[in-house]
Amino acid sequence: MKINQILIIGVAFTLFACGNKSKESKDDSDLKVTETPVFKGEGLKIGFYYADSLSENYLFIKEATKSMEAKVNQLSNAFQSKVTNFQNWANTQNEKAQKGLLLSTEVQKFQQESQERQYNLEQEQQQLQMKIQDIQNENLSVAVNRVEDFVHRYAKEHGYDLILQYSKGGQVAFANPELDVTSDIVAGLNKEHQESQNK
Repeated sequence: MKINQILIIGVAFTLFACGNKSKESKDDSDLKVTETPVFKGEGLKIGFYYADSLSENYLFIKEATKSMEAKVNQLSNAFQSKVTNFQNWANTQNEKAQKGLLLSTEVQKFQQESQERQYNLEQEQQQLQMKIQDIQNENLSVAVNRVEDFVHRYAKEHGYDLILQYSKGGQVAFANPELDVTSDIVAGLNKEHQESQNK
């Protein structure tokens, strides 16, 4: 029986392509970040951040990815152990049947049980894949909400009218590097994450 390999998250958390609504903003008067060159056109103050850089450098995402990989490995190993046990049992019974060591009734019973166990493993595999997807979605949702909440507060505090997310192949084809606020966003997110860990 061929069991599809369960993919472990390539979590660069293709963040923020989701349209999740940001949480209510909260005042945070002590956000101290480096001032970034600003372009003002038509009265607008605009900035952008690189999504891939955020995914690579935001500590929460790194820690969540590591935790998820551990959970997925644990779940996958437990399931693979069941698959191996089934395969060993099936091989042993097949050998006995080929050597004529089983009665015809025993062969029929083996074939029926083999089909049932294979079906159960396939069902369990589907449930496992759904569980892994739920773990990924839960962590992605938390990350998206944290980033959107911070960016909202950052924009409000620094007077931005618009902060875009830049990702290769995304809707923004070009952004002037002078508008890049990625380092500020990453630094602020990591500062808040570390403070929350120390509480």
